[in-house]
Amino acid sequence: MRRQIITFGVFILIISFLLVGCTKYKLSITDLEWQPYLKGDILVFQSNMSEIDTVYITEINTYSNAEDHLAISSDHHETLFVSGLVTLARPKKDHLGNYYYKGGIKLLSMYADDDSHIEFELNKIGDSLRYASAKYTINEITKYYEESSKIDFNNIEDVVSMETSITYKIDYDLKNIWWSKEYGYVRYEYKNNYYWELKKFIRNGEDILK
Repeated sequence: MRRQIITFGVFILIISFLLVGCTKYKLSITDLEWQPYLKGDILVFQSNMSEIDTVYITEINTYSNAEDHLAISSDHHETLFVSGLVTLARPKKDHLGNYYYKGGIKLLSMYADDDSHIEFELNKIGDSLRYASAKYTINEITKYYEESSKIDFNNIEDVVSMETSITYKIDYDLKNIWWSKEYGYVRYEYKNNYYWELKKFIRNGEDILK
């Protein structure tokens, strides 16, 4: 019996040591200031070809993920993902012959760390265009935001322009985004001078751009 008690005590000490050795990284209030959306927000964009896209923010999810899933003791990092649905310019047909009028869209993600990261990953999943993202640490984007010239966009005075990341020499279609800390994406530009601009930001039934 005494040996069992000692063995159990050693086991508890080991587990306690492992748990104490883990760091749990969480997104701070300062980090989250870069995430302007709420679930239920509706964003209406218009292109320079007079097309209309309506984006519905349906998911803002956070998870705590292990840095090493195979390790007994591993640091955990909080991650956040913002996604939703977007109206399709052309309805699509599924394998049963039914038409659907909305497709998925990714907007941004965040990753907690000593210096947390944010990725502006605008991506309309249902279309055939190629999307690059713009990824920064919070310190990098804060410095860039403070040092960049602001664009006065429809009386929104905190807008900055960011080029998307170019990797593997792929000719991406999405080239540039305009971002506001208060309203998020206000404009995004593709190659060939094709762009979309935010016309309405509807929250709780009201257009907060007015």
